[in-house]
Amino acid sequence: MYNPHLGRSGANMIAVPLVATDQRIIGQVWVWLEARRLHARVMPASDWQLERLQVTVAKTAQELPTSASGCPEVDQFPWTHALNPPLDHHELTVDLANVGLAEVDQIVLAAHADLQSWTNGHAQAWADGPSVTGCSDTANYVQVDLRGLRGLILWNKLGSAHEVTHSEVGPDGVVVGDVSWFRAQHGDGFRPEPRAGNHNIPDNYISFSGLQLGARGCIEFWYQPDWEDAAIGHVVDILSYGIPDDPYNTHVAMTFNDRQNRLNNGALDASTIASVFVHEVATIPGWSMTKPVHMALSWNGDAPRPSDRLAVFVNGVALPSTAWYGDPRLHDWHPEAVLRLGSRLVSGDWQRHHWEGLDGVIDNIKIWDFPKAEFNDRFAE
Repeated sequence: MYNPHLGRSGANMIAVPLVATDQRIIGQVWVWLEARRLHARVMPASDWQLERLQVTVAKTAQELPTSASGCPEVDQFPWTHALNPPLDHHELTVDLANVGLAEVDQIVLAAHADLQSWTNGHAQAWADGPSVTGCSDTANYVQVDLRGLRGLILWNKLGSAHEVTHSEVGPDGVVVGDVSWFRAQHGDGFRPEPRAGNHNIPDNYISFSGLQLGARGCIEFWYQPDWEDAAIGHVVDILSYGIPDDPYNTHVAMTFNDRQNRLNNGALDASTIASVFVHEVATIPGWSMTKPVHMALSWNGDAPRPSDRLAVFVNGVALPSTAWYGDPRLHDWHPEAVLRLGSRLVSGDWQRHHWEGLDGVIDNIKIWDFPKAEFNDRFAE
């Protein structure tokens, strides 16, 4: 399975090696999704020219024809889409609705190409070829995760150390310090342990690097609150995205101040005094201290009005913007920003509250590259 990345067209795409029968990689097949149409474009390597392209899609690999030994029967593949010479372009489009695959999460893609080189002659190549293990016939197929192509850039179940380091979609996470695992909405979730005598330097958390957010996006997850009020005032850091130990770059954050009984959501930008959207926990519909709640931050950094740039959802219900100030720049993310769950990122003047790690279980995080506003699918892992 290939993790998607942002392509030049602005769409999520995967780049699959195009492998010849002699094991040489002689190009790539770019795959992306627009509405319900799957695009496959051959990008030949230097000195190679595409002569013919055949593509077929199926829900599972078991639907592709095989011999009695279980090997793919290439001659029997249902090549539903083909580019034949003379070629004036290198791209095929498959309407997934026409083949009954518009609503599925994963498909199997088989792509076969004939290519010609002035110096290397003729070659046949397969996307992610050249062969299926144990089979003498040259053939292969690629599993395509349509969720990633639809805009899902991170999905991690957060239910164990193994799940943290093996994301379903997107970059893998890292467990830093001590965390514990507890029953959550979908299986288990994690809770960071506090470090005695070191409140202001929280060092037990889960981190994701290589995750570049855009001007529009959404972070959603399940959260089980588990905190106690304290007279001195504590800050529960649920999540933060930005540069570690740097309060002068844009950060998006979700924290809870138990002295004020407020959930703080938004951008923290000390250089421009950007806005923070504050919500009184007591007035949040569906808020619970006894069971998990679904939480989401959805943003559109290009919205004309600052108050429209961030939306906060609890259990699928949008909360009103109760407080904001400044001109939040929800699109000016640093290219080396990281996502930290269960801990803060910024230091200096931002580090003025006590930190409580043992205050909530986080489960099943998903990040999208568009401002998602419907969460009816939150009960499906």
